[in-house]
Amino acid sequence: MLTTTVNTQTPAYAIRPADSRGPTNLGWLNSQHSFSFGHYRDPDRMGYHGLRVLNDARVAPGGGFSEHPHADMEILSWVLDGSLAP
Repeated sequence: MLTTTVNTQTPAYAIRPADSRGPTNLGWLNSQHSFSFGHYRDPDRMGYHGLRVLNDARVAPGGGFSEHPHADMEILSWVLDGSLAP
């Protein structure tokens, strides 16, 4: 006898094409948000467990964030082209 099991639980991941992510364009910053972030709000996408932010951001040369506080979080950056300034 052959038995088939169907998983009816929420999937552990979801494919989210770049053009379906929440956009922010500040001139010096062009970003696509996977979860609610800044002015982009999507109540169905508030994060995933402890992960709250997953952005694909393009920062113009000479652009960047001014100093601002972050508490209880780790920030990772992948540089695809160029470099980060200290």
